[in-house]
Order: sequence, then C-alpha cells, then structure tokens
Amino acid sequence: MFFRTADQNKHIRYEYSDGKDRVFISYQRESFDFVLMLSEYLEQNGVKTWYAPRNIKLSGLWPDKLHEAIENCKCLLLLYTEQADKSKHVIREVAIADEYNKPIMWLKLDASEPKSKVLKYFLKLVQTVEYKEDIEKLMNGV
Repeated sequence: MFFRTADQNKHIRYEYSDGKDRVFISYQRESFDFVLMLSEYLEQNGVKTWYAPRNIKLSGLWPDKLHEAIENCKCLLLLYTEQADKSKHVIREVAIADEYNKPIMWLKLDASEPKSKVLKYFLKLVQTVEYKEDIEKLMNGV
C-alpha cells in the first residue's frame, strides 16, 4: 500500500511496525520532507525509524498506534521547530515518551527556542543538536 505526500510526486510505502527497537520521530507537518530525508539516512546506516503516517495503516486508529509505537521505541527524536512548539500532538508525544521513561532527544531545525511551558519542562535538561544543513557532519558528530 502506498500513500502520497504533500508533494504529489512522492509516494511512500506503508510499513508495519509497532515501534519496537526503533527511533520514534516526532515532528510537525511542515518538517515532513526533512523526516523523509533523515529517516532514509538513518535506516541506510542501520537505525530503524518509526514515523506517521508511514507506519500507521490507513484503517489504524492514530492515537492507539502512536501510543503503542512510543511505548515500544528505543527513544523519541523530536524535530524541533517553532511550529512543533505549538503542536498539541508533538507535546503529547513527548509527554508519553516521558511517561514510559524513553530517552528524549531533540534536533533543532530552526533558531527558535521552546516557548511552550510543557516542552520547556521536558527539554530543559536534554542535550540538543542544531541542524546546520549538513546531515553528514551532524550524523558523524553524534
């Protein structure tokens, strides 16, 4: 089963996963192209990822599947942007990861700082990496 991205020329194949042993990627819709690039890079280098909508069947209940994937994942990677800071869904995903004692990492894709009190609380003591347009340097430096 395939679905189309916002860019109608990109098709993504559905891939079943309950999130076990994967990095859960939390993001806001405007970062989806970056999610595709990052996921491809990580998977080519042996790190399995989980992200919606690729890993949610069309008939699947999103809240159930997101919760299951976070509960089973190795860690949550937040792709932080000013828009993500305002997203109720991103905040919920980070809170669920904390509830299950999952490591939370965040990658800043813009220069903004968390304004959401909830994200400030969860991210204050977590190390961040800032993305500077060079994925190779970023991945080799981590």
